[in-house]
Amino acid sequence: MFEIRAIRKAYADAPKIVDEMADVFTLAMRLHKPGGHSPAADREYRLRKAVLLDRVALSKGKPWDPEAAADAERAAEEAAVAFTSADRLDGSDAGPMTPEIARQQGAYRDYVRQEYARWLADQ
Repeated sequence: MFEIRAIRKAYADAPKIVDEMADVFTLAMRLHKPGGHSPAADREYRLRKAVLLDRVALSKGKPWDPEAAADAERAAEEAAVAFTSADRLDGSDAGPMTPEIARQQGAYRDYVRQEYARWLADQ
């Protein structure tokens, strides 16, 4: 499982959460426009949505209220499971943790953090 240091490193160069929210919303809108859907765009949307929810959950409600953080925990886990499952079906991953290992260990959010760190490094 990821340690706090690894989590901080995964999100060290991430945009502010409000900027990430805007980016995820923009990605969602593009996916629903004619010609906006592609496997790469779909994966980026699923990844960044999972990351956004993970980061909100990690904030422990700051600046949101504690109920939002509790909802974000559940939503973050669900989004991470969906992302990992899709990667498992598509054969996508940057490694070293594979989607199958994440599934076996129940480390879905760790897998999301790993994949985000790689995606962000490639930008």
